[in-house]
Amino acid sequence: MIVRMLAELPSDPSSSTLYLDWVRAYAPAWEKDAQTLLEAIRQEIGRARSKPGRFLDDMKRRARGLPAEHLPWFWDTVGHRLARIAPRHAATAYGLAREAENTHGLPVDADYRVANALLFAEAGALAGTEVRAHQQWLASVFPDWQAHKKFLRFVRAWTESGAPPAADLHTRVRASARAAGLGDEEAARVMSKVLVASKGVEVPDRLLDGAARLLAKYPPDDRDRRELVDLFPPANTDGAAFLRLLRAAGVIDAMADGRVTPDGGLARWLGRYTYLYSYRRESYGGVRQHPLPDELYEVLPLLAPRLRAAGTPVRLHEGRYGWTNFDADLVDACLAEGIPVHDPGPNVRLDYWGDRSRRDLKALAAHPVLGKRLEGSVHARHVREAPRAGGTAITRLVGTPQIADSVRERVTGLLDQVAGGGLGEADEAVAALDGLLDTPTAAALDGIDEALAALDLTGPLQRTLRAGLPDELGWPALDEAVAELTEGGADIEGVTATWPVLTVFTADRAIAVDHDGRRAECAFTVPADAAMRVVFYAGGDFLVGWGKETEHADQAYWASDPETVFTPDDPHGLAPLSPRYRLTLGYQCETADGGGRHDGHRVLRPGDRSAPHWDAGELLGDGTGLWTASGNDYQPAAWHRIDPATGEATETHSPPAFFADPLPDGMVLEHENLSLIRLPDGVTGSPLGQNAQGLAGFRVTRPRARQGRGSRGYTLEGVDGRRAVLGREHQGDPWGVIRLPGGPDLVVTGGGSGSDMHMHCYDAEDGSLLWQVRGFTGRAPRHGRTVFPPPAFWHFLRPRDPQSSRALRQVGRDAARALLDAAHDGGAAVRAARARVVPEVADPR
Repeated sequence: MIVRMLAELPSDPSSSTLYLDWVRAYAPAWEKDAQTLLEAIRQEIGRARSKPGRFLDDMKRRARGLPAEHLPWFWDTVGHRLARIAPRHAATAYGLAREAENTHGLPVDADYRVANALLFAEAGALAGTEVRAHQQWLASVFPDWQAHKKFLRFVRAWTESGAPPAADLHTRVRASARAAGLGDEEAARVMSKVLVASKGVEVPDRLLDGAARLLAKYPPDDRDRRELVDLFPPANTDGAAFLRLLRAAGVIDAMADGRVTPDGGLARWLGRYTYLYSYRRESYGGVRQHPLPDELYEVLPLLAPRLRAAGTPVRLHEGRYGWTNFDADLVDACLAEGIPVHDPGPNVRLDYWGDRSRRDLKALAAHPVLGKRLEGSVHARHVREAPRAGGTAITRLVGTPQIADSVRERVTGLLDQVAGGGLGEADEAVAALDGLLDTPTAAALDGIDEALAALDLTGPLQRTLRAGLPDELGWPALDEAVAELTEGGADIEGVTATWPVLTVFTADRAIAVDHDGRRAECAFTVPADAAMRVVFYAGGDFLVGWGKETEHADQAYWASDPETVFTPDDPHGLAPLSPRYRLTLGYQCETADGGGRHDGHRVLRPGDRSAPHWDAGELLGDGTGLWTASGNDYQPAAWHRIDPATGEATETHSPPAFFADPLPDGMVLEHENLSLIRLPDGVTGSPLGQNAQGLAGFRVTRPRARQGRGSRGYTLEGVDGRRAVLGREHQGDPWGVIRLPGGPDLVVTGGGSGSDMHMHCYDAEDGSLLWQVRGFTGRAPRHGRTVFPPPAFWHFLRPRDPQSSRALRQVGRDAARALLDAAHDGGAAVRAARARVVPEVADPR
């Protein structure tokens, strides 16, 4: 029995009352229940905008009590209401309605079914599986030609909705056309129109490949080809199926012979392709770059003549996710065909695929500009994947001699670095050369043996001696404490700062020293299974902490009361100075009365059950007060005075006068590297400088647009007027300008990883690295190496032997050469040479 609908489908699906209309006509006893259900839908539909799944689950619960014949009308009504706000869930409701009809063998009104399917199709609210089901149902109910006509109307409505077409649409169109006696030519015509209308829609690869088979047999006309060329389905694929479709449909040939011109020209078309298909979304939510498909490299030679003739550089580096994708393989393929490529500049690296590369990259390697960039990318990948193997891009790109010139430029740059830099820079360059010059590289670089033989470290050594050596400075109190603590082979566990006091500790003993000498010391014990220990000096006592984790301590006691062990309220600050997260200067200050320790958040006093704050920042002081500063790159710092009694930050936002001057345009303060402190009475001659009032410190600024670690353009200004610019790439964070006795201005930086900190010293004139030393945050010194205190305590370093320093400032080239020659014969020869060529240098260090 066919049941006729007495009410028509709603003109506005969002207010559909289809179920109530049906109930009133065919099941009036249920009218009150139907009204209740409709009211529930009306009240709850609002949450379907944000939680459509939960709304649908609630509707399923409500539908459980309905008779079977009610279900199609109920679910169609729910689907109508959802169509505009949650199309995917509306499609589920439509499917539930058809499932009820099939499962219970319910009668179906054919005209209603057709009209209802169109309503859902026009809303883009149907699942792909419904295409097959609807086509087969139409074929079973209507004559073949009529079924095909209705199916095409259904397909057109779906396509015009902007919903992605079903992956098997080509199969269903072909089946419908064949049943109507029209064959594959009709199917090809329909699919061509469907694809033309699907611009901007995600078209499944399966459909593109299916349509390609049809269009290869019955190609579209040039009018449709002009539409298909700019289809560019925004799918999460490499775009290979799109290219296969264009080739099968004759679009590529039409582009090649000029019958079809993409929007904006061929160069823009190729750039759009790489923009869309160089990256894929990953299931975890990120995106990943992948090699472009073989199909693109097959198409490129066909389009090359017109791309060459146009002369427009192809932009290959842009991507839709904001990442650059300058694919070395594709750039090489374009250059090999004579296609000009837009150079995005040195900040965009070439993506080299390593073993997955499908090109020899000869054309790219020979390019005067991009060839150098390729060498850099290949070298970086080689170092990353085989850091101990050594070698260069020549080692990787076997059979590509064109890369040798770029490698030669890298090697020549290192040779120049040896000749013209400081000793530290020369040392790094020699180490780099040692890793680069494997057999294939040396064989490919003619004349490299002669260039290496001519290397001479006389200049770097002379330059470094005249600038100053780190061992010219020392802090006797610290030297004595370290010697005493490490006597017998004990290791230094670390240091902590309570400016002007530095605490050095081993596993069972701590000594606190300041500018005058030894301040205090203690012996302590902690459980044998402790993974780490830490000791803080505060108010004449020591807070001893330990923990089973290596990051921080979680148990503590005061050395004056070792029986009272407690768990601090926030133990994360119980850790030694470490550059793990940022440069640690060491400006956590003693209170003015000497009774406690400031950390920018509170005061730690003997007997407290707290610990240093986990986010303790560097403090700034001008002799009248202390400040802490926080902020970001784009806003003024939030300057806070420190309450001298509680250690808490107040609401006073004015900075110390030294930092109040306006900054040059485009520059920002490097907050974590700022320093300002009043030196203790009696401290003069700081190698970092001080003014007449005893203030010392630096204002450190950098360009607002940060270029990453080692970026250029830091300016350092000292309280005493010294000023330096670090304009080259460097290691670590700049924090001061140091002068060794009689020497020039040198910029010092600091940084490291884990518990190790290293200080690097650069010539302020040209940024050349002179030397580096290890910061005093790790283990004890070995092999007589001096280990330096945190930056704040460099104020207490003094010349060990001023006469020796003055002599080093005058070292000539011949003396430096003699010292180098003697170095080949060992320490005794060096000492003899020193006595002969620089007899005024009396201190053996």
